[in-house]
Amino acid sequence: MVAENKSEFVNRAVGRVADLELENKNYPEAIRYYDRLRTASANRREVATATLGLLKATYDSGDYTKARSIATDLSTLAGATANATNTALLYQGKADFKLGNLDQAATELAAAVAAAPSDATGAEAQYTLAEVLFKQKKYDEAITQAFKVNSNYSAYELWQGRAFLLLADVYTAQRDIFQARATLNSIIDNKFPVAEVVDGARQRLKGLPASDDEPAPSAETPTKAPASKPAAPPKATPARPASANPTSTKTPVRSQRTAPAKPAGK
Repeated sequence: MVAENKSEFVNRAVGRVADLELENKNYPEAIRYYDRLRTASANRREVATATLGLLKATYDSGDYTKARSIATDLSTLAGATANATNTALLYQGKADFKLGNLDQAATELAAAVAAAPSDATGAEAQYTLAEVLFKQKKYDEAITQAFKVNSNYSAYELWQGRAFLLLADVYTAQRDIFQARATLNSIIDNKFPVAEVVDGARQRLKGLPASDDEPAPSAETPTKAPASKPAAPPKATPARPASANPTSTKTPVRSQRTAPAKPAGK
């Protein structure tokens, strides 16, 4: 019994050290301690927790192939919680995205969204799915998925803000400089509560041409022209993209251009 209690104490200590190393972004040490805990522990929940930490440390270290393998292992562990298995789905999709397996990434991220329709894991998966579609130049689909971050995960401001930035990137790629500028300005004017997002909006504004009629300096050529120009997010809840409405006019009136407001409750 004494030996068993000592082992439990040591495992807790090793897990705490691993967590601290991960927080400090010392990924090689975090990986070493998580691996040690996975090997030493006989507790299924403890093994699953260590595997989750190992997954995050390995992914953040840039070893996406190994991270994907660990995510697959985590998804089948008996002691894993529902949150852990959902996180495994998310990291499978993220790893495949980094590895260039875009179709596979989209499938895995869609599964992660379905499994986590209201929490932080789902918010990140929803945003990353939109990012994958943007990478594939599926611009209309990317817009639709980005708007879902705001409508379904508005409590998660980081992902909501990143989704607004992604919308601006899509509009720029579509050479809709007017809409891109309106979206970025609204983030700044409404004092979006995440500094990273506001800084991103300012940087993107600097890269836009001076005139809305000039071509974007780094715009990509879409595989399919959008049916119409999407509407910017409205003051409270962003509107659905105008491309979903075939009756929309080609050039919206400037007064109709509203953009993301500061999230409710702020």
